[in-house]
Amino acid sequence: MKPTISVIVPVYKAEPYLDRCVKSILTQTYTDFELILVDDGSPDHCPAMCDAYAEKDTRVRVIHKENGGVSTARNAGLEVAQGDFVAFVDSDDYVEKTYLQILLLGDSDLSICGCYYCDKNGTRTEVARQEVGRTETVNRENLGKWFDHGSLYSVWTGMFRREIIEKIALRFDCNTFRGEDTIFMLTYIEQCQTVTFHSEILYNYVRYGEGTLTTTAKNPLNFKALAYLDCYLSDWFLRNGVQSALFSSPHFWTRHETKLQLIATMTDCSLTFSERYRAFNVFFSIPRFNEYVKRLLSHESRKLRTLIQSRSCMLLMAYSIYLRKKQNKKGCCL
Repeated sequence: MKPTISVIVPVYKAEPYLDRCVKSILTQTYTDFELILVDDGSPDHCPAMCDAYAEKDTRVRVIHKENGGVSTARNAGLEVAQGDFVAFVDSDDYVEKTYLQILLLGDSDLSICGCYYCDKNGTRTEVARQEVGRTETVNRENLGKWFDHGSLYSVWTGMFRREIIEKIALRFDCNTFRGEDTIFMLTYIEQCQTVTFHSEILYNYVRYGEGTLTTTAKNPLNFKALAYLDCYLSDWFLRNGVQSALFSSPHFWTRHETKLQLIATMTDCSLTFSERYRAFNVFFSIPRFNEYVKRLLSHESRKLRTLIQSRSCMLLMAYSIYLRKKQNKKGCCL
């Protein structure tokens, strides 16, 4: 018999946390669901653990695939999902017992709950409490408000109608490793009429520094991923006629993180010449470079704008030497 909800969990190098995650789902107060564990080529004991869960509980289904990243794993789960509704949980996180029961309430196209950020010691910090028990209509004003409130960033606080997902053949974008949740959420909500926000905090997002599903900011490809997301958002706001004070800010997180990484690339004394040059080369090869840099440097000095708009790796290398010498005179090297 077809389940009402499909819960998709991508699994990769999550051996210490997987049992907590799976148990938090299997002990839900709402029981009419299937749990799809997608082993994304995990090199530890996770594949065997997934198979063991399936042997003990008929609601568990397991997919084993070659490693391809969280987006490919979630997409593999969507391909076999049978539920009328879909929820996503990361394998190093866990949910409250009423997570599915509460998110399923109502007749909206999208249901969203609050979440906690948890550190490795179990300390929880409330980061996203939604508006109390309210169903709202999707329109330009609300979309901007919800985005600025932080309600449209992550898929794991939401429950989605699979009918809508399949209607537009929606899948996670495998062209990037930053903000794929946000891209999925915003593409989905364009098809929605109503959204229900629940005041309950039902999802526990656990951060381990460089955790199982995170990427390192020192990866030069991070430049491209951040720009890719920023440009997607720019297109989305324009297409939907939505205004966002948060996105319009020069300190929006995609641009802020890009600036921090540029500074680190210029001043980190541990980088070799070739590593630094390669990073700058990746930065200058960003698609839609001029458009992105205009937003990136809108409030920076003319000198810096001219330097970066030159798209010259050697000029930036020379400027990096100047910055490091300046720092050495102060007795430090950032």
